[in-house]
Amino acid sequence: MDRTLSSIATDRLAAAVLARLGDDGPDHLRRYPEWGAVEVTTQPSGPDAMAVVAAVTDDTAPCSVVGYAQHRAHTLGLRLRVTHVWSRRPPEVTDVLLASVLYNCLNPRDAAAAERAILHDPDTGRALQSLSRGARLLVLSAGTQMPRSGILGDTVISLIGHTPCPLAIVLPPPIASPAWWSGTAGKEATV
Repeated sequence: MDRTLSSIATDRLAAAVLARLGDDGPDHLRRYPEWGAVEVTTQPSGPDAMAVVAAVTDDTAPCSVVGYAQHRAHTLGLRLRVTHVWSRRPPEVTDVLLASVLYNCLNPRDAAAAERAILHDPDTGRALQSLSRGARLLVLSAGTQMPRSGILGDTVISLIGHTPCPLAIVLPPPIASPAWWSGTAGKEATV
């Protein structure tokens, strides 16, 4: 995807997030078009937060989320923790899901170093909000599918402005530019 198309998609994502944040939104939003991501910084993370948390599901393109989270963890000098919230499957299946996501999306060294967290809760938003208390940054996909009502899914909507750490929202392909695939992603955000 070319950079202009990625910037347009990221601007659309930013506009949807700003609509949820209200008047203070522009001061708390950073765009990363090279990653198809925006970060909401309404809450600073705690000083003891030692991980960037990537929340993945089995029905979205998890590599966009994990790739961006790994990039930010590396940039911040922190550990990567990949998590999945489940309510209908055995935890062993979820552990296999997380392992396959890690090894499909990262190089073997980074995949082996990443932490895994499995949460059981029928309310995904509540579980991720709780998990974000110990995170420097929570990263998740904009939605499991492109919702008819807009670009943001229900879980993301429930978390915007309500996490005790910054929240990164990543567009799923084909909207996002998977910069981590080619190693061409820049390190600077556009504001």
